[in-house]
Amino acid sequence: MEYLIHIGIILGIYSILIASAQLVIGHARLITLGQGAFFGAGAYFMALSMIHLKLPFAAALLLAVVGNSLIGLLLALPAVKLKGDFFVLTTLGFQFIIFQLTYNLKGVTGGSTGLGNIPFIKLPGIWPGNESSYLLLLTVVLTVLVFLLLHRLQKSTFGRNLRAMVDHEILYKASGRSEIKIKAQVIAISAGTTAAASALFAVYMNFLDPQAFNLDKSILILTGVMLGGLTRLRHALIGALTITLIPEVLRLAGLPAAEGASIRQILFGLVLVVLVFYAALKRHNQGERDMK
Repeated sequence: MEYLIHIGIILGIYSILIASAQLVIGHARLITLGQGAFFGAGAYFMALSMIHLKLPFAAALLLAVVGNSLIGLLLALPAVKLKGDFFVLTTLGFQFIIFQLTYNLKGVTGGSTGLGNIPFIKLPGIWPGNESSYLLLLTVVLTVLVFLLLHRLQKSTFGRNLRAMVDHEILYKASGRSEIKIKAQVIAISAGTTAAASALFAVYMNFLDPQAFNLDKSILILTGVMLGGLTRLRHALIGALTITLIPEVLRLAGLPAAEGASIRQILFGLVLVVLVFYAALKRHNQGERDMK
């Protein structure tokens, strides 16, 4: 049972991460390699506010959301003025900066040894289960709330303006509306919702290691978006299921202990390459059918 709870929590975390990244990558059409950095920043905001400020989970989560949104805005304002590869390189540089900060600020983040002793959520007295089952319930609630928020956002005036900016960029600029402003808002919102996944991860793991938020994490999130779909929220669940369950299936395959981890990484990479290629081919064929 504990194993299934673990899978459920990890699935919820990745669902939030991929849905948040989908807003930037799919709706704003901005390829980013910095989502892992937002994930890490939110986790450290959460952990430090609970350890040093003694904030409860809800208050620490709010602080993480606000902090991440401000960081996203600071990154976005100069970055969205750039196009294509230059924007990607800017987010890549941001990813390296956040990683180096968490790795080298030993007095704050614990550095390479990590940050531990993160308090768990205070359980309600009437809760019949254990800590992990309560966190699973909280994960489901936060995942649903984030998905509802993103869905409402996409259906709102803001979402319609975003689609207009992407589909008719010249007309959008001619109407006097700011392309930079709406793209900056998208990145800030994505960073803020990512903090919900960060909060769950920090509390569940009870320990933060900078290596958990490196470039590999950003690439994994980007892969999840590509596997699931760029714009439909329910497809974010498909991407989350894929990147959550494939490593578990490979782990249960009973590979030799000495080489198991390396073999699993290689097989995981091969499976992702095949799946991404298949998803891209399917999307290309669908586009050709739509044009006919």
